[in-house]
Amino acid sequence: MTTPGNVAIIPERPAENGYWKNEWQASADKLINMLLTLRQETEGGWEERGSHNGGEIAIYPRNPDEPFSTMPMFRGKTHAAGLTPLEVFSGIRMTGFRMMWDTRVQSAHIMRAFSMHEFLFYLVWRGIGPVHKPRDICGIQALRCWDAAGNLQDIPDFTTANMVLGYQSLDEVPGIPAEVEGCVRAKVHKAAFYLESRDGGCDITYIGHVDLAATIPKYILTTLHSELPKSTMRLRDALLTFGVPPVLIDRQRSIALQYLSCNPESRQVSIHAKIMHPGTVHLYLDYSKMFTQGVVISSVLGSAAAAVSVREHFGTEDGLERRMLALDLLPEGAGGEFRLIIDAADKEGPESGTGPGWW
Repeated sequence: MTTPGNVAIIPERPAENGYWKNEWQASADKLINMLLTLRQETEGGWEERGSHNGGEIAIYPRNPDEPFSTMPMFRGKTHAAGLTPLEVFSGIRMTGFRMMWDTRVQSAHIMRAFSMHEFLFYLVWRGIGPVHKPRDICGIQALRCWDAAGNLQDIPDFTTANMVLGYQSLDEVPGIPAEVEGCVRAKVHKAAFYLESRDGGCDITYIGHVDLAATIPKYILTTLHSELPKSTMRLRDALLTFGVPPVLIDRQRSIALQYLSCNPESRQVSIHAKIMHPGTVHLYLDYSKMFTQGVVISSVLGSAAAAVSVREHFGTEDGLERRMLALDLLPEGAGGEFRLIIDAADKEGPESGTGPGWW
């Protein structure tokens, strides 16, 4: 029976009063440092499990001392032609888009945000019939990025040449009880996406090492460690087929982002943020595939709605011109919130073309 004590409490605003101070920074730093040496330290120990749809799959033999509930570490590698690390990252970061290619994800939530891309999370993996219950995971997402010269960057943008996106379980996350009704708590020892510029595209490497916390049939384990590395190829194909989800770049740290979504079916974009101080935030939209007929600002709501002005902007930070929207945040909006709804101009229905702005 579900009781208040065993239900996850998902916050509507994971950065309600601005981004939280990261009390888990030491864990995030340790995770990233481990991931930066992981590939070199494990090189030579991987067992190749063949290729799949233009990608490589490998398994790292399980330590015999590990419990049988621990999956072998897996690795999937592929190349996304014509995409930057930032664009590939957007396909991972956007929950609605991720659920298109990461077939195990049932739901994912940000519990406490430390920046736009670093936060505590709560994730539920789908079960497999009656023999494999859903697994839930609570932990931390950490990010590091560098430009082509190897300089560490605070905020990823189109000049970013290398990104490491890391995940790891934590024993406790605010709002998540030790046991959630209907789920078995899995433990992510380590998981990472390595995104690296190469030959006009992006190399994608996905590595994961997970303890499923309860013994399950061997054939299900085999299915999982065969299926999970293929997520890399599905991510690449989703981006190349459907386009790149919207990307927010906040160089001036003007906002605390509460929520950014893009419905894969309707392509409706929703931004919910708190204005910390006046400035300009840039929103990259994929006009080549996802929004070929442009976009319409359907509504701007919230206490700071009147302080948000939207205009077209052409960014050239990496030498290539990219069409974006610029969100100018006026001083009178500081401390307030806004919810911006953007629709594809070719969306079916009477709303298209009737908003206050069209791009």
